[in-house]
Amino acid sequence: MRVTHLLWLISSIRTFLYLYFMNTADQKILNNYLGLLERLNTKMKLDIIDRLKKSIKSQISTEKMKSSFGSWKSDESPEELIDTLRSNRNFNRNIEEL
Repeated sequence: MRVTHLLWLISSIRTFLYLYFMNTADQKILNNYLGLLERLNTKMKLDIIDRLKKSIKSQISTEKMKSSFGSWKSDESPEELIDTLRSNRNFNRNIEEL
């Protein structure tokens, strides 16, 4: 990737993020990071891009995993649920004599 492409990419990312609902503090943080990125050499910029991609992919896969599992939904209060569980326990242990 050429340096001009990287600079265009950085500028596009900056514009894209501004268009979305960022508060002033987030915009300042982003500007500081992008200011630092513009000073890096091409190899370091490419490495950062790769790491950001991996970070986003792992975050997406984690979110997919979490969405696969549902939470317990019940109209019972926690105390009622505990009582129900305890009352439905079955102990069928046969203790053998030695």
